[in-house]
Formats: sequence, C-alpha cells, structure tokens
Amino acid sequence: MKTSRPLPLLIATTAIAVATVPLAGCGSAFDLLEAAASGGPADTETRDAETGEIVEGGTTDVFTIRVGDCLNDPTTDGEVYEVTTVPCGEPHDYEVYHHAELADGEYPADLDEQADALCMAAFADFVGVPFEESMLGFTYYTPTVQSWVQGGDRAVDCLVYDQALTTGTLAGTAR
Repeated sequence: MKTSRPLPLLIATTAIAVATVPLAGCGSAFDLLEAAASGGPADTETRDAETGEIVEGGTTDVFTIRVGDCLNDPTTDGEVYEVTTVPCGEPHDYEVYHHAELADGEYPADLDEQADALCMAAFADFVGVPFEESMLGFTYYTPTVQSWVQGGDRAVDCLVYDQALTTGTLAGTAR
C-alpha cells in the first residue's frame, strides 16, 4: 500500500534549537535563524555553478533544499534540521519535486491537508501519471508551529520516492 504520509515537521526554530541542541560556542538563537536562512554552516554539498545541481553530496540545511535535490535517509521521526544530499545520478531515497510557500496568517490547523493537496496536485506533472496510478509515493516537509510564528517559515517541500533506492530522476518516468 502506498501512502502520502508526511515526514514529521522539518524546520528548526529558535525555541526548539535552544531546547534540544547544545549551543556552547554557537552564538545566539538569532544567529542560528540567520545562518539557516542564508544557507547556514550545515551546507557541505557542492553544486554546479550554472545549473545548481548537486555534483558532490554532503549535508544540506533544510532551509536550502531545492526542487531537483536528491536525499538519502531523511529523518521520519521528529524535526529535521539537515538532510544528506547526493547527486541524483547516485542511489538515493527521495527527490524534491515541488516547493510551495503557504499564505501568511495564523498557523493552519489543516497544515497536513494543505501540504498533501499541494504535493498531490504537483505529482502528476512531475512523474507523468496521477498519484492514484503510480507505483511511487510522496511525502513532504512542513513548518513547525515555532518556525511559522518565530521564523516566518511557510515552506512545503514535496518529496517523491520509490520502495527501493532510485538512481536518476523520477521526473517523467510515468511509474
């Protein structure tokens, strides 16, 4: 059975970072948010200067993942601060296929439903067949309450996956 389960909440916020990560020598909580918004110190992947594609894998801050990035082993329990990215030509677990920004306002009570609808709507355009006809699944990263309120985070990133490791893109595979 395939599902469109969300990866539990993605973005580190000041309050959570202060509560769960030792900060000795790391600067203020404001510095952490500023660093994350600017690509932060976590980014170790190498991108092609012209295309922006990852040419050498590494650790990537969740604020800086892009459509077309391929990821290995994203955390599916708790909040995600960084992910392991690889060139899509190497075996990988997930590929980012859509990015959306939610409207400003109060943190949505129906965030999962909104993210699910956004990712479902973009799925067929990326894969080449509707989700209901596909052998592939999708999941997504969404803001936490804290990142929404304190960091202005509105990002939803949709990830497509196969049951086995994938080599290459899943774009247009019609699977």
